[in-house]
Amino acid sequence: MTSGSGGASNSAIAGRVRTLRRLRQFTVRDLAAMTGVSAGMISNIENDRTSPSIAVVASICHALEVEVADLFSTKSLTDRATKKEDREVLHAADGIEKTVLLREPSRGVSFYEVDIPPGATTGTVNSHKGAIELIIVLSGKVSVFLDDVRISVQASESVKFKSEMNHYIANETTDSATFQWLITKRERSENVENP
Repeated sequence: MTSGSGGASNSAIAGRVRTLRRLRQFTVRDLAAMTGVSAGMISNIENDRTSPSIAVVASICHALEVEVADLFSTKSLTDRATKKEDREVLHAADGIEKTVLLREPSRGVSFYEVDIPPGATTGTVNSHKGAIELIIVLSGKVSVFLDDVRISVQASESVKFKSEMNHYIANETTDSATFQWLITKRERSENVENP
């Protein structure tokens, strides 16, 4: 194994890089393209034949959407399932329950499952500048209000919109409804010219 100045211990991360790459369904070439590192170098890192520099480790972590500490952790990467009873539940007005499925503000992603009783409304939601929102109805029917437009969305349907719009969700029916709510930053590539 080769070791460069300022390099990280590859034996601690070789298998974890491979596992994380596979969990995200990336090929070695995919990861190489995302990091600017050659596919050969990625393969050598995964097979413990070279020790990556700190800059390469940081680039790999960014592409895999993990913290550097995740590469050195002893916790199993496949034991990340969260039981329903262990998830954080936010209680809002009108009896609305918002279960946190994923919340990573540093990456600009929030994902919730929302149970909304009959007659309830989220009220006007604070917009998230530069974000996109997606509502996916799992059961029942909700009305999504975007500025002055009302969109009726029922089970298995979805609606996507820019978060800058004034918006709220209401259950105008006599039955409960459940929907998933994804809020994510727009991809940087929309605002950056390709060289």
